[in-house]
Amino acid sequence: MVGILGHQFAGVLVAEGLELTNNATERAIRGGVLWRKDSFRTYSLQGSRSVEAMMTVVATLTQQQRNVFNYLTAACEAAVGGESLPSLMPTRAELKKLMRAAA
Repeated sequence: MVGILGHQFAGVLVAEGLELTNNATERAIRGGVLWRKDSFRTYSLQGSRSVEAMMTVVATLTQQQRNVFNYLTAACEAAVGGESLPSLMPTRAELKKLMRAAA
């Protein structure tokens, strides 16, 4: 049985085009992990949720190649002005740009 499983695993190791690590995921959360380590953790559920939300916003905007500072500035201005927050969804133009870059 070990021989069969070992053979199947070896087949996975050499599969062309298959990324063997979760490096993309690790890179996406690295900043948040380091921030959490350096900030001495959060001490409440609300604090943890706030950090999770901020990490999600930063990761999403980074993946979309959008400026995080500009988005956060617009979000704060909207909140202070009683307006709706800007969307994290890319516009059609931004989406087309991302698709061209990925091709």
